Amino acid sequence: LLPTDLQPSGALLEKEAALFSEREPAAPGLLQRLRSLALQLLEKLRQKRDARFEAELAREEEAFPDALSPEEEALLGELSPEQPEGAAGLPAEAARKPALLRSLQKLPAQAGILLEKLGQKQAVHPAAEKAEPAAEQPASGQEARPVAREEPVSGREEADFSHINQLVEHPALQPRELIPAEPAPQKKSRPLWWVLGIGALLLLLGLGAGLLWYKEPLRSFERAYSAGDYAQALNVYSQRIRGDAEKAAAVQAQLEAEAALIYGEYLRESSSREEAEAALQRLSNFPFVDDCRVEYLAQIEAMEASRLAFAQMEEAMSRGEYTEVIALAEQVLPEDGNHAAALSLREQAVEAQSEFMLQQARSLLELGNYDEAFAKITAAEEQLGALPQFESARADAYQYINNQALDEAAAMAAQNNYSAALSRLQKAAEYLGEEHSSQELLHKIDVYISYIPVSLLELSYESMDCREDDQLYRSYHLTDNQGSSYSSSISMSAGSVTYALNGKYRSLSGVVGFPAEASSTALAPSARLEIYGDGALIWSSGEISAAVSPQNLWVDVQPYEKISLKWVCTGLGLWNSWGYYATLFSPSLQPVPLE
Repeated sequence: LLPTDLQPSGALLEKEAALFSEREPAAPGLLQRLRSLALQLLEKLRQKRDARFEAELAREEEAFPDALSPEEEALLGELSPEQPEGAAGLPAEAARKPALLRSLQKLPAQAGILLEKLGQKQAVHPAAEKAEPAAEQPASGQEARPVAREEPVSGREEADFSHINQLVEHPALQPRELIPAEPAPQKKSRPLWWVLGIGALLLLLGLGAGLLWYKEPLRSFERAYSAGDYAQALNVYSQRIRGDAEKAAAVQAQLEAEAALIYGEYLRESSSREEAEAALQRLSNFPFVDDCRVEYLAQIEAMEASRLAFAQMEEAMSRGEYTEVIALAEQVLPEDGNHAAALSLREQAVEAQSEFMLQQARSLLELGNYDEAFAKITAAEEQLGALPQFESARADAYQYINNQALDEAAAMAAQNNYSAALSRLQKAAEYLGEEHSSQELLHKIDVYISYIPVSLLELSYESMDCREDDQLYRSYHLTDNQGSSYSSSISMSAGSVTYALNGKYRSLSGVVGFPAEASSTALAPSARLEIYGDGALIWSSGEISAAVSPQNLWVDVQPYEKISLKWVCTGLGLWNSWGYYATLFSPSLQPVPLE
């Protein structure tokens, strides 16, 4: 039934009583300590019900409940120091140690009553512990019982009970004694006139200080200005403040701060333009802040223009006038509350306008107007700025030109018109330049070239074997004896010429015939053309004279690194210089195709 914080102490008390119940002889020192411990527990319970220890209860509220439980009330009643009716004194059996200790084991129900009685008895007979106890008179009808004599406790027994001493001396079990309050010292009375004098002096000092504060120039200026008496405020400034640089600066700062506040409320749209201008007009009564006032009036004017520009931006955006939106965005001031919205509208307009102009450029590209398409992209870049989409559009235009040229050339090549296909690609490459021509386009140019025959005259000969006075004729004769005309020809008075083909060409073709300009004689009747591949004869025209018709030439030259053309004269002439009788008209080499 003990409170939670006292249960360990009560349990230890019962345990110690049980341990020492078997010890003999009785130990008065031990009994005194046990009694003291029980009284400590009793005092703790009394303190919980005593209202005079509220402060102490507040500090120990975690250890004790706010009020006694019914069980604690019953325990406190059982441990009451009052003796029950009919109890004249301590029974004789209580003087014996085993019996007393057995009673202590019944704590907290009976231990308090027994120990309280023992305490009362010792209070009546203070010397009872030193003298031998007398036999207690038996009650009527009862026999007298001898009282056990308390023997002094030896040093060894004291050492055995040291843990009981520790329990009794624990700070939580120490009784707290009430400290009587000292009487409050009596204050000496002072004469009433002395108190009244001090009060009057303080009142006069306060009135003087208040009057000085009220008459202070800055306060006077503030009162006149707040009351709207600007003439009086200017008068106070001119007569009492202007000469004091510090106070004059304070007044100027105050008025400039008010002007800034007026402009700030206008920016937050807490006041209209008219209200802000009227409020700033009040400051015109003070010339020393005219610069500040005029500046804020100008800012209000600029802000009105900025707000008007934003309203016009919204209208232009709804109409799709993106160029106008972009131009008006520059007129919206950064301090305008609409500035963020204006930037957002401008971004939308730039995006829409750039897409519109790029679409125009793509249409021009499809029509083949490349110059106009690039001019449109450049104009968009100048108007809207160097945006990433413009650089991307320019790269797309170059790629479009490449792809368009390749597609058209492929269609021409499919019809074996390699010359036209080659011309189309070469034109595109010339327009794009090396920087913007794709690798595929450049490769296709080489491919189509490989399909186009090459005039033998376009090649440089590697060597020529002839006499010193012999001549090589290049396109000298362009008509044969049948009247056919040719664009080129090759012949020689006598001797041979060698070309390095290096396996790049598949065939040599042309027409071998007697030139119309020549005439044969009996001494120089004919000539023949022989073709050698890497030194071996691979073709011969036979005897060509004025009476022989022209003949076609086609020779497979792909296996050979070099070919030689040799003109041989026949007849009885001494000089042998009419090899041109066998002129090769339109000599053409067919390249080996790359694909």
